[in-house]
Amino acid sequence: MSAWFNPAWHVPVLPSAALLPLWVALSWGLVGATVLWIWADRHRPAWWWRALAAVLLLSLCLPATRAWTAWLALALQSPSLLGLGWLLLWARDVMRRPGARAPQVPVAWAFAGVVLGWGLWLDTLNLWPAALDVPLFAWGFSAVTFWAVLAAVAWMGVRASRAGESSRSAALLLAVLAVFALTRWPSGNLWDACLDPWVWLGCHGVCVRAWLARRTLRPQR
Repeated sequence: MSAWFNPAWHVPVLPSAALLPLWVALSWGLVGATVLWIWADRHRPAWWWRALAAVLLLSLCLPATRAWTAWLALALQSPSLLGLGWLLLWARDVMRRPGARAPQVPVAWAFAGVVLGWGLWLDTLNLWPAALDVPLFAWGFSAVTFWAVLAAVAWMGVRASRAGESSRSAALLLAVLAVFALTRWPSGNLWDACLDPWVWLGCHGVCVRAWLARRTLRPQR
């Protein structure tokens, strides 16, 4: 735990290699089962889709039937903790209230995800201008980054609560940070826990929809 309080540490704390196969199977299995559970809420026969979701979860118990998660991980790596948490939250809403819509993401949070995703994309392809030289992905291993993100999320959650807005997004992110601090899943890098390609595309969708709605409501001159 000393790594969390030493801002000068340089050796990243990585998740246990022995637990990585477990995380790959558990994460993709939960994603698949949750998507099917939500799909069953809008398509009939619902029992068939829910039975298939149960079979997917049971398949994680047997190594011989768990290979499908390994193939997914080979092509798409692992889902982020945030994406998995968002799906589980939606499934819980569906269980409580059939027909529930996906949890709403504040535009400010989505915009932050878009900016972070593009920054990581530029860093991955080494396209940052030479004058900047921003090692953005490497910052995800730093304890300083973790505490900074934690403080920012807590502040935005308090601000939303005082304004009478929903603080579910802040609560979800705080839960993600807590799980990451304890397990370092999925890769030991904070950005991998908070963002993946599907979450990044979803953030784009939220921003585009908000822009179109604002343009539609703008009074014509």
